[in-house]
Amino acid sequence: MRNKSPQVLLARYLNKFPKKGTKKSKRKHTILEVYSDRYYKSKLQGLVNDELKNDQEFQSLPQKKQQAYQLSAYRRIRADCWKNESDEVKAEIQSIFDEEYGVKAEQDDKDNVDGNDSETKEDEDNDNDLNDDEDDEKILLQHRQE
Repeated sequence: MRNKSPQVLLARYLNKFPKKGTKKSKRKHTILEVYSDRYYKSKLQGLVNDELKNDQEFQSLPQKKQQAYQLSAYRRIRADCWKNESDEVKAEIQSIFDEEYGVKAEQDDKDNVDGNDSETKEDEDNDNDLNDDEDDEKILLQHRQE
């Protein structure tokens, strides 16, 4: 029978269960990321591979630094390709971007169409509670000064 320390056993037990609140929030993609999603294989991948294949500095770097160098080369090439892209492709990417994120913004605007403040009665009550707390603090400070 092997004896294990309680710390090891506890760590193994805790790692079996998912941690709360560790979900990453999805952030909004940029136009360049949408462009890359759409055209990486057909336009960008070959350019990046050709540049890195012919780059002596890239070949001499250690593996971890190669990854960072590759990412910076990819981002630079992606930006250059976007600048030189035709108006039709830019319009296509813009429409995809608007479909993904523009619809959500429009829905938020439609929710406040009535022109009223989005505060509810509950929010107003909470604001009054905050003011009450501030008043209580002022009263306590006055009593302490006396």
